[in-house]
Amino acid sequence: MFANLETGNSTGYYIHSLICVVLMFGLGHLPAPSPITPTGMHVVGIFIGMIYGWLTVGMTWPSILGITALGFSGRMTVVQAFQSGFGNNTILLIFFMFIITGVLDTSGVARYVANRLVSFRFSRGRPWVLSFLILFSMFVLSSMISITAAIMVVWTMFYGICEVFGFKKGDKWPMLMLAGIAFSGSMAYQLFPFKSLPLIVLDSYRELSGGQEINFFKYFIWMFVTDWLVILGYLLVMRFIFKPDVSLIEQADTSLDNTEKLTPYQGFILVYFGIYVLLMLIPSILPGSWSITGVLRAVNNTGISAFAVIFLVFLNFRDGTPINDMVKKVNWNLIFLLVGALTISSALADPQLGVRAFISEVMTPVLSGQSFWIFAFLLLLAACIITNFCNNLATVAIFTPIAYNLAEVYGGDVNIKALMVVLITICSMAMATPAGSTPGALVYGNKEWIPGNYPLILGIICVVIDFVVIYAIGLPFANMLF
Repeated sequence: MFANLETGNSTGYYIHSLICVVLMFGLGHLPAPSPITPTGMHVVGIFIGMIYGWLTVGMTWPSILGITALGFSGRMTVVQAFQSGFGNNTILLIFFMFIITGVLDTSGVARYVANRLVSFRFSRGRPWVLSFLILFSMFVLSSMISITAAIMVVWTMFYGICEVFGFKKGDKWPMLMLAGIAFSGSMAYQLFPFKSLPLIVLDSYRELSGGQEINFFKYFIWMFVTDWLVILGYLLVMRFIFKPDVSLIEQADTSLDNTEKLTPYQGFILVYFGIYVLLMLIPSILPGSWSITGVLRAVNNTGISAFAVIFLVFLNFRDGTPINDMVKKVNWNLIFLLVGALTISSALADPQLGVRAFISEVMTPVLSGQSFWIFAFLLLLAACIITNFCNNLATVAIFTPIAYNLAEVYGGDVNIKALMVVLITICSMAMATPAGSTPGALVYGNKEWIPGNYPLILGIICVVIDFVVIYAIGLPFANMLF
């Protein structure tokens, strides 16, 4: 009865799948190097197996299997593992954001905004001006709201731009730009010191130094300058190394006069979306003592997004879409990838497993006794590599005390404040694997637009550009500024 049953999978697919399973369930039985515990060794094996599966066979089943395997590792039960993943605030935010940005798409508002953007005279027929403008828009938005929400919004607008010009999924320019949008957002996320990753470093430095502070104005100046040097470096790589075909943009300069008018429903959705973004911005703009700021911080971006979806469903516009159609816009492959990546990275960060202590013990003797520039290079390189395989918040929590304590050994020859600021940027750039950061996972999960091994290739390129610019220019600049 199954004679004509066919599968789209190749022999190589099943070989890679077998390797993935063996890594997940086999590596943990090897002797655990001290101070990694046996349970920690099981978690490391699951993590390596998930990474291998994501890179070779797909996103969904390696994530589900990895979460299930955590239930047999001794750290948690299977139910607790799935609760940890699907109950994560980032997952819930992305779920609601898919619905909201899906409404922007189906209503035609995304296309309208895209038309307005590309019809600006100074960008008309100039693909690299347009590319800069898109990355700048992402940079501004990500610096003020959740990076996840910012990427989802700008990606939706960008899909509309691609539709206007006639670009297709998998074309080189859209692929490079989608990765660049996530890249720009990652750089902008550290622009202000009140975001989570900078706070870890700044608070740790304050405690380690006995109450010393890093000047926030100098911090902002350094971040803004170096962020844009890195982003411009990416644009130069796009233009002169990848050389995407942008003739569709160059030839469209006479046909993009935007005469389209919004319908009443589209106008409402555009205003509604503007209010939604404003509500996410308010906690970062208004004084913390105000009641509305306190309420919105308590609700947080996930709660604001949930209420935005609830109100749209409640209104049930005749021109709108029912909730079943809204949910169709959810990218479940990406959801499962993020659930797996966030769950395993959270497990690795558990100090009781000994993984963090192992990294610290390995790095300390390697870094000690080196000249400052070699010391800084090795420290930042190690942080750069590890942050792409481990949650970047956990990585920065590991490396901040290592960097501070080792820097103190050098005495007056080391500018510890400069080192702390540089470490923030290095640990923020984690796009080489899905486990490193949410932007990296989003790029990997967008297989329709960024197919094959391009997520890995572009992720590595982003990381290399960031490291080279920050070490060669950013570190000397920080030494001068702080």
